[in-house]
Amino acid sequence: FLVLVAAGYSHRSKLRYLTCSALAAGLCIYFLPVLKYRGSLRMTVLPAGGGSILIDDQPRGERLLVDASDERGAKMILAPFLHALGINALDSLLLTHASVRHVGGTGVLLKDTPPKKAVTSGLRFRSIPFNAALRELDKNRIPLSLMGENDTVGRWQVIHPAKNSKPGTADSNPLIFRGEHGGLRLLFLSDLGWEGQKELIARHSDELKTDLLIAGMPARGEPLGSELLELTAPKIIILCTSDYPASNRGSRKLRERLESRGIPIYYCDEAKAITVTVKPNQFRLEPMNGESLEWKSEEAPKFRRRNDSATLSITPSVDTEVDE
Repeated sequence: FLVLVAAGYSHRSKLRYLTCSALAAGLCIYFLPVLKYRGSLRMTVLPAGGGSILIDDQPRGERLLVDASDERGAKMILAPFLHALGINALDSLLLTHASVRHVGGTGVLLKDTPPKKAVTSGLRFRSIPFNAALRELDKNRIPLSLMGENDTVGRWQVIHPAKNSKPGTADSNPLIFRGEHGGLRLLFLSDLGWEGQKELIARHSDELKTDLLIAGMPARGEPLGSELLELTAPKIIILCTSDYPASNRGSRKLRERLESRGIPIYYCDEAKAITVTVKPNQFRLEPMNGESLEWKSEEAPKFRRRNDSATLSITPSVDTEVDE
């Protein structure tokens, strides 16, 4: 459009329509994606460190990054990804727990895409990387909020750990939070180990049911024990596995146990980045492998997975028994 105007075509009656058509086409190309995702909640689960999540809450106009990955992941994945989206600042940075795979990249992000504020657990940990991240936040004058059970960050409510909990291991007390958008429930479990799962179940057993469940890989034990899966009853699971270290890919036994329930599950080491678009009563998952999965609440428990022209309906088993 600018080229046509500069060439003087807008002043020529015969070519004026061409100029106007170029402007109309440009506006359509620009605004169609905006209209398509207007009012939606978009999340991108990235294969960085133990799994970082960018939450673009368009209805509230807020961008929240969950965990800063390690230094390598922040440099090679998080920073380039945020730059590609044109993001040079975040509204909030949430550090779930004291693991170098989740907080080691804080310094990198503070230089590239500094947050307006940061949130982390109110429990104190002796982790060197975690305390180094806190010092970086203080050095850059980023306001820090210490949170625990029942505190809120935007639309998200923290449900673990309890404010009077003992620090324990990092995997027993990461920040666990949940939220709702358009009638759909979302639950983020981070790297919750066995001890933390037991405490979460004891305190919130009747509040854990969810539609989309995102979980990480604890350093010890396994994620998503059978009792926790029964209580959450997710429609779709995203498990933040990674190629390194090897233990973070998830054992064959773990994958068989999870897949035996018939619930669609995505592994980040295979799917790489996964984008989730949440609209009222429906969401769409788009991993980097070109496939997509759509779910609408009125169609539960049927799922449609599309790859090119192929459509597959999946009905999860609701009575499968799984041993611990």
